[in-house]
Amino acid sequence: SYAVTKAAVAHLTKYLATYWAPYNIRVNTLTPHGIFNSQDEQFTRRYADRCPLGRMATKDEVNGGLLVLCSDASSDLTGAIWIHGGGWQAGDKSSVQIKPQFFVDKGFVFVSTNYRLLPDFDMGTIVRDIAKSIHWVHDHIAEHGGDPERLFVMGHSAGAQLAALISIDERYLKAEGLPLTIVKGCVPVDGDSYDVPLQIATVGPRLKDVYGWKFGDPASQRELSSITYVAAGRPIPPIAVLHVAEHPETKLQSETVVAALKKAG
Repeated sequence: SYAVTKAAVAHLTKYLATYWAPYNIRVNTLTPHGIFNSQDEQFTRRYADRCPLGRMATKDEVNGGLLVLCSDASSDLTGAIWIHGGGWQAGDKSSVQIKPQFFVDKGFVFVSTNYRLLPDFDMGTIVRDIAKSIHWVHDHIAEHGGDPERLFVMGHSAGAQLAALISIDERYLKAEGLPLTIVKGCVPVDGDSYDVPLQIATVGPRLKDVYGWKFGDPASQRELSSITYVAAGRPIPPIAVLHVAEHPETKLQSETVVAALKKAG
């Protein structure tokens, strides 16, 4: 199947990277989901119907995360945590392409984390998994030369929703005995669920049902929306919200949460 093939490519890449490392040869692979390249309308529609966002990717989909890693935005940070996407139903921490190399080359420590997935586990469990991952990084990153008090949380798509929520709603880290102040920055990339009720109100009928199934009733939708917790006086770290300009859903969500953050100061 597609999922098995994609996982095999990721693990083959890891094996080859380990094998060739003694020769100072790096091996990386890029494994996005289907990218639109003028395929016929029937194929595009059928493929999009099987995607959580209801669309194919664009060739520029991965640029945002790479731009952050190449920029000065991470110049004073020594611990970076990447949360993969996949509609909260798929994906793996091995899908990081060349991100770790950018951080390691600059002397940073890069950590990519997994989390349990829908439908076997609910969204609350998934967010708590991320908090536990951050707790582990906090406890162990010094062993690898990082600073446990200066962590930087990033994620793409579903990972963007998780990164933003964990960096704004302090309850999840507090449950792990950690203050939100250990997170010195957050970069959610192309997320569509910072305001879940808004997302459900603005998508088509099929996606309304999909997001309703994933996020539950209206009270649960608000609880899992990072925008719910944006307010003046909260210890929210600096947040750089990135999105692909051609994606109307992620553009609206990004602009909405950025406006709320600016209003809160």
